[in-house]
Amino acid sequence: FRISGAGYWFRAQRGARARPSLPDAIVDLAITFDPATLRVHELRFRSYQKSLGGPGVGADKADARQRGTGAGMAFENGLPVRSRKQRSVFGFTVKLSGHGESTPPALTGALRTQLGI
Repeated sequence: FRISGAGYWFRAQRGARARPSLPDAIVDLAITFDPATLRVHELRFRSYQKSLGGPGVGADKADARQRGTGAGMAFENGLPVRSRKQRSVFGFTVKLSGHGESTPPALTGALRTQLGI
């Protein structure tokens, strides 16, 4: 019986199982909130997916930055800096504002019956 570092793989006496492969897509999420009020102000998403069309975009500044730092993973705007080599990258930001300032619309009679209120 054997357990290995980053991905787990097990080896029994009857045979060996292959180490699980890395996922085809990675999604990172950063949440910005005010600790005093516990209100969320911003959500940042970034996904990395293996490129389907050949070698991809190649090395860029993020690759050089990641190779240059030997002390763990680097972060930028709350998200980890990952290699973009041979990956399609998609990111978006959701900004939330006006917490508790807007009032919900009034419910009509038809909506009240549908909701069972």
